[in-house]
Amino acid sequence: MAAKKEDSGKKDVLNTRNLESYSLGGALQQVKTLLKGMQPDACPSILLLGVPGIGKTEGLRQVCKDLGYPLEVRHLSQVHPLDMAGVIVKDDKMQFAVSPLTQALQRLGDGKKVAFLDELDRLQPIAQPPIFQFLLERKINGYKSPNTYVLAAGNGQTCSYTFDLDAAMASRLCIMRVEPDVDEWLAWGATANIHHTILIAIVNGGIDLLNQHGTGEMKSAMKIADPRAWHNLSNALAGGFDPNNAAIFVGQNAAKAYRIWLNFDSDFSTQI
Repeated sequence: MAAKKEDSGKKDVLNTRNLESYSLGGALQQVKTLLKGMQPDACPSILLLGVPGIGKTEGLRQVCKDLGYPLEVRHLSQVHPLDMAGVIVKDDKMQFAVSPLTQALQRLGDGKKVAFLDELDRLQPIAQPPIFQFLLERKINGYKSPNTYVLAAGNGQTCSYTFDLDAAMASRLCIMRVEPDVDEWLAWGATANIHHTILIAIVNGGIDLLNQHGTGEMKSAMKIADPRAWHNLSNALAGGFDPNNAAIFVGQNAAKAYRIWLNFDSDFSTQI
């Protein structure tokens, strides 16, 4: 009986990835606290995991801007493995040198700075060893990047073409699961000039309309709603886009629900 309970507990850990969940604003506040309260060499690398389109990247950029720390961004899904490792070819021989990331950080000066590694879990396995060394020691090929905080973002198990994080690496990182929060997004949307018909729809549709990404693997080219998609639709509406064609931004399901509140706005525009 005890063995069955233990097995059940292990399954719960695996199913939830054993991660603490935060709203985007809550996670960013934790990041800001760590970056303000710890010196770069003492602060562990920080990873935010969450579904696409909820603002992880832009939020981390804003944190760095608020703190006045210069930022160097690398989208790891687009990085060639040899570039990440600092491998060059000289005299027809491959040699290790200062990596492009290390060079870019050196150009930011000697003060506190931030290296932001976006799409961490899309990094090809062949390129993972140098990035792991950088996450742990701020070094690549022995070349140190002093006074550097390291932030990272990824999508975890919610997207195709992602790789599991090595357990030894995970044990050395601060990791937070980021989930969209309706009230938080509406508060942001009210100050970011999100189109009022979208705000009405989200007020009434809640999280099921704001974010339709599940926890399982995403199917290729499946168009569904998320906070980024609604933001893009809002920008298009401001430019005169026909809201009846919202499905190309948020998918058919969300667009159908959106049209209900679009008609509501039209019918009761005077009262609103």
